[in-house]
Amino acid sequence: PAAEAAPAPAPAAPAEPAPSGSATATAGIIELAQRLHDEHVAEGEAKRAQLIADAEGEVNRIRTEAEAKQREESARLERERNTLEARITELRNFERDYRSQLRGYIEGQLRELDEKSTSTDSTPVSAIGL
Repeated sequence: PAAEAAPAPAPAAPAEPAPSGSATATAGIIELAQRLHDEHVAEGEAKRAQLIADAEGEVNRIRTEAEAKQREESARLERERNTLEARITELRNFERDYRSQLRGYIEGQLRELDEKSTSTDSTPVSAIGL
């Protein structure tokens, strides 16, 4: 990680020797600053890890919802397709039956017409009323 704590720079050596009380205070301040720095870095890393975990959880939740919705929609479309295919089959059967009945009716009418024309061949057209 780039946020690792860099070692604190060594304090610049004073030109003149400092009294020992001042050196101890400076070392204490540096130590406190380093500790605060380390705490802030650790806090930032923990926050980053928490944000990543939250985001991954959200991604998983959204993915699960999307997959469930997709399965639901696929099932609905499959049911609709089956219904439409059944209706198409019904209509094809109806058409076949209707054509068969219509053909039978027309053929019957043609037979009757043929029978009438053979029995009325001697009758003039004017007598039929045309």
